[in-house]
Amino acid sequence: GLLMACTAAPADNPVQPVATAVSPTQPVATAESTNVAEPETILPIGLIYRTESGLWQVDGDGQSQQLSAEQDGYPSPDLARVAVWDTQNSITVTELATDSKQIFSPENGRLGDFFGWADPQTLLVGIWLTPEEGDGPNSGHLAVLDISSGQFSVLDKDRLLSSPPALDPSGEIIAYATFGGPMLY
Repeated sequence: GLLMACTAAPADNPVQPVATAVSPTQPVATAESTNVAEPETILPIGLIYRTESGLWQVDGDGQSQQLSAEQDGYPSPDLARVAVWDTQNSITVTELATDSKQIFSPENGRLGDFFGWADPQTLLVGIWLTPEEGDGPNSGHLAVLDISSGQFSVLDKDRLLSSPPALDPSGEIIAYATFGGPMLY
């Protein structure tokens, strides 16, 4: 199987996230260390990477196949969709098989500064419930977006996130940091 992880730096020390792919039969490669423009570069099967022309994945033959022209998109865990956050307080989800797009905006509040896939049908997002909440160094309230229903649900209305959340391997528990300390949902 393929393991993919991302790292990010604190807001006061911004760096580009580095995606790392690990395959049991291929060497480790990172988006920064792998020069996809050189034909002699061997990329691990299953690697998903980003270029100016979009999102790409290395297939079983070692060839790169374009997943999406969305260079700022994030693929779902099943690679069926790509989600893109825009500055208009919405997330656009594109079905890759049909190129159909759905646009999701919270009815109450404004999207925070992160989102990520929890599973193929659910995005973890941050939502600022009041305009003042977006003024500080926080990522909003922990919330989820159910792609099938289009509904946003705020999971923690009392605390603001101090960093993006993470799922445990089972997908059952969300760990997140608030300004009051670590939390589990």
